[in-house]
Amino acid sequence: MQRYPNGSYRISAEELVLTAKIKQQTTDYRSALSRIKQEATTFANEAEKLNQSLAELNDLSGKFPLVSDAELRAEFEKLRNQMSEQYMKLVSQKSLQEFLVSYNNAMNGGNLTVAAQVLGQRKDDTDAELVALIKDFPQRSLSILKNQVNQELAKDQFNNANNILSAYQNIPVSLRQGTDAELEKLKLEVDKRQDQHLYENAKPNPTLSNLDSYLKEAPLKAMQREVNAYREYLSKIDPNAVIPNLQLQITRIEWQGAKEGDNVLAVRMYGQAEVTKDVSSENNVNTTLPMQTFSAASNKKLEISITVTYKGWFSTPNNGSATFETTPVELASGKKVDLRNTEGTLTASVYFGLTGYPQAPVLPDWKYQ
Repeated sequence: MQRYPNGSYRISAEELVLTAKIKQQTTDYRSALSRIKQEATTFANEAEKLNQSLAELNDLSGKFPLVSDAELRAEFEKLRNQMSEQYMKLVSQKSLQEFLVSYNNAMNGGNLTVAAQVLGQRKDDTDAELVALIKDFPQRSLSILKNQVNQELAKDQFNNANNILSAYQNIPVSLRQGTDAELEKLKLEVDKRQDQHLYENAKPNPTLSNLDSYLKEAPLKAMQREVNAYREYLSKIDPNAVIPNLQLQITRIEWQGAKEGDNVLAVRMYGQAEVTKDVSSENNVNTTLPMQTFSAASNKKLEISITVTYKGWFSTPNNGSATFETTPVELASGKKVDLRNTEGTLTASVYFGLTGYPQAPVLPDWKYQ
């Protein structure tokens, strides 16, 4: 071959070497194929190891380029298809299992928005279990939602309850079909409870601030008419408002140590003329006085004097008197004044009142419609 490097002996030798390489690669290829085929069975349920064997199978063509055996190539293709199909099946199962874990964790934890997001990512999947979950989601989630809202209502946490409802309403309609009517009922219940809570907070102490808070914050304003009526009353008795047509009254006289007989009752209020009336000191009496009407703010200071003079034949002794300061609001509530004679003896108790003073309307119990 050295003397005739391009001769027929050289060609035959190269062919022999190539044939030997092909034979060796074919043997090694068949051996590797057989081993990988066994691994495909062994690792049929282990996605990671099966994928490694599949990668090694795909490398056989590059590792043994001289192999051209048709049967081996057909066996290779069959094995590769089987392994690829099994691997994709394992990946799909793993993905479904991971999905189920995520979904159930979210539902069991009451994270309905997260659960809906997880579900929405696979809503087009035809897996029977997934289809069942989508079908079950509206009623199952609604039950969880009601429980969460009721827990917040029990603590008077109305903002939290409304936030929970708002978050649920942001879930795609396709995942909560058939829940709208129940959601409306639940929302109304939250609003009713909040409305009642705000009203009952204002009712025991119906200041203008508390009543305005109800009108501003109450979702239903179920007691708006009653609250506005009370606000109107408060505006009439506001210290800066003047109340017209007021009239001083004596609602009752209780005689205690006065000389019995006929008396002249004289009452004077600063700024008005004195008014007198005959009264008997023998029995407790109710009486009215023809006092002039006047206008005043609810807290205006009023000075009043009262004198009872006994109508005797020979003398007219003092049967009790008093001078005092008061206000319209105090008179409207009723004011008791004790009368004493010149010796300081208690002779009578006089009860004053005031007509024309605005009366506080009743704030009734909360009710809806």
